[in-house]
Amino acid sequence: MASERGSALFWWVIILLLFFLIAASLAYVQYSDVQTHKAEIARILADQRKARDDLQKASESLLQLSNQVGWQPGEYQPTQGNLLNERFDKLRTRFNTIGASDKTLESAFAKIEVAFETLGRKADEDARALKESRASEETARTAHADQAKTLNDRIAQLENEKKEVEQRADTQKKAADEEIDKLRTQVTTAQNAMKEAAETARKEKNELINKTLGLEANLKQTSEKIRGIKENDQPDASVVSVSDELGLVYLDLGKRHGLKPGTTFEVYTRGKGGEKLPKGRVQVRTVSADSSTAGILEVADRYSPIVAGDLAQNILFDRSKAPTFVILGNLPGRYSLQEARRILEGMGAKVDTKVTVDTDFLVLGRKESEDAVPFEERPEYKAAIQYNVQIIGFNELRGYLEP
Repeated sequence: MASERGSALFWWVIILLLFFLIAASLAYVQYSDVQTHKAEIARILADQRKARDDLQKASESLLQLSNQVGWQPGEYQPTQGNLLNERFDKLRTRFNTIGASDKTLESAFAKIEVAFETLGRKADEDARALKESRASEETARTAHADQAKTLNDRIAQLENEKKEVEQRADTQKKAADEEIDKLRTQVTTAQNAMKEAAETARKEKNELINKTLGLEANLKQTSEKIRGIKENDQPDASVVSVSDELGLVYLDLGKRHGLKPGTTFEVYTRGKGGEKLPKGRVQVRTVSADSSTAGILEVADRYSPIVAGDLAQNILFDRSKAPTFVILGNLPGRYSLQEARRILEGMGAKVDTKVTVDTDFLVLGRKESEDAVPFEERPEYKAAIQYNVQIIGFNELRGYLEP
């Protein structure tokens, strides 16, 4: 809308300028004609004054000549002097109405009077024409001034309108620019929010994938252990002795078998035909190389307590599988990485450098230096989270290293 109004305003200005140029051209032509008439009239008046002066001089010369030669008006003097002839020649040259037959002053003056009357009428006509031309010039000048004033007023009005339009356009442009800036800010904010949401979704997706992989690995291990139990229902340990006073049992299962404190076992005995008869439940408290101590959690029948020779089993524990360790950082105290590896491998355990599905423990030692990458940012730690590997510290590892 603003562009259409600007275009219309532009063409109105062009039309007014053309009209102004045409009016100025007409006024200039008329003014030039008036100046030409004025110059012509001034030339005629100058000729008239010169003719009068010449006539006056001729009259004075004739009077002097007549006094000297005794010549009277109306008389024909064939013997007049050269001066008189020259005077008549000049009169004939000046007034073409005086011919060679005009020998007397009366006839010459009569024709001169006729010529002056003609010049007078011509001067009067020229004066009237000059007056009319001046009146026309004044009228044209007035009209031109009125037109110029009207045009100037219209130009001033158009300029004011142009300023108003430009001010409105500037205001609208500023408002549009502000709105565009707001929209750009909103778009940028939305894009950043979308990026953050996409990044969060990606992280959550990766976490879910990692958890799924870990659960799948655990499910695989559990399935394998359960399948092994179903295929060969063998006990994991035997009860070596029992301390009723302390509520403890001693198992023939230790560190070299991958046992760790907190593991729970179901205690049972065999009945007729090999049937399992539940005796109770125990939980490992301390672990040595080949044996462990467990506390009695519950007894199935107080008249049939847990005794030496009873069997212990945990469907998730596999004594035939040696535990696998991965150690991050350095170990404090007297144990070096090489010493810890030697002791663990002497127990039948494995020590790897990378965490896999088969890893049982990730040991967090002490950072190698202040500038070392934090454990939580290392691939081994992330893999342990992914595969649901148990993460322990040096104090828990010490139970496997010390006899």
